Amino acid sequence: MKVGYINYCNSFPFYHEAIESPIADIEIHSHPPSQLNLMLHKGQLDVSAISTFEYLSHSDQYVILPDLSINSQGYVKSVLLFSQVPLEELNHQEIFLSTESATSTHLLKILLQQNNISIKNYLDYSESILNNEAKAIMLIGDAALNFKSTDHPYVYDLAHEWNCLFDLPLVFALWVVRKEIANKYSDTIYKLHQQLVGVRENLSVNLEELAPIISQHFKNLNVDINEYFSHLNFELRDECIESIYLYADKLYNMNILKNKTQLEFLSF
Repeated sequence: MKVGYINYCNSFPFYHEAIESPIADIEIHSHPPSQLNLMLHKGQLDVSAISTFEYLSHSDQYVILPDLSINSQGYVKSVLLFSQVPLEELNHQEIFLSTESATSTHLLKILLQQNNISIKNYLDYSESILNNEAKAIMLIGDAALNFKSTDHPYVYDLAHEWNCLFDLPLVFALWVVRKEIANKYSDTIYKLHQQLVGVRENLSVNLEELAPIISQHFKNLNVDINEYFSHLNFELRDECIESIYLYADKLYNMNILKNKTQLEFLSF
């Protein structure tokens, strides 16, 4: 069974446990969310953490592993819009977007619409562009944590903006299983789920031990690991599910999602 892990700092505890305590018959893959989205969609993975937007776009193909997500109530600190001007002055401007997360890209579009801001153009961001030529740049993950630019003094944390509008956490990623393999690998999926939940439940205790390992693995990451993880949550609470439905409804009303989605969970 092929399993995908997000290769960002925020998901390293789960990947680390998979490497340190391997489960028989599991082949591990570690990539950015956008690549995991594509690999799972193509059937190159059986189980993976993927963008919430990817699940909503192809919910007929996947079932959700219960009790697991990547979410943040308030500041997440790694999904950021960097701008040369205040948000309201971005009307009819261009924004450069990270291509690594569909959830965050569409979250930004929702937030801009909520603020009655119409964007002239969305462009793919590459580190090769001259940052001072970009009016605004949205980055996620480790790139957002590391980005520094005196040309962009206005920084908007998109999870915080969502929370201010709707008083809900923003769910960035879910763990899902391709429907056609759910029964085929049921025992292995159960063991994987138990391992993932175990990492989540013990994270607050183990983080002190993991912090130097994370710092060593992500040598160029300029962040306090303990402080950063204090902004993250890996449960899938009722308010998270409510938030996913709200996010989906907003995108459906914007004609970005073609169908309304009913979340479907794997049962053990």
